[in-house]
Amino acid sequence: MKNRKQERLLRMQRGYHQSHSWCLQGDGLYIPHSYKEISPDAY
Repeated sequence: MKNRKQERLLRMQRGYHQSHSWCLQGDGLYIPHSYKEISPDAY
């Protein structure tokens, strides 16, 4: 038995990702956060 809500959510997610690409770095990595401005000894 299929769950209509889950099937609809899956279709919506697929449609969203087809029209909105990920912002990948030059080597194909997805890095959502960057901590370049913080020095390593600050932790």
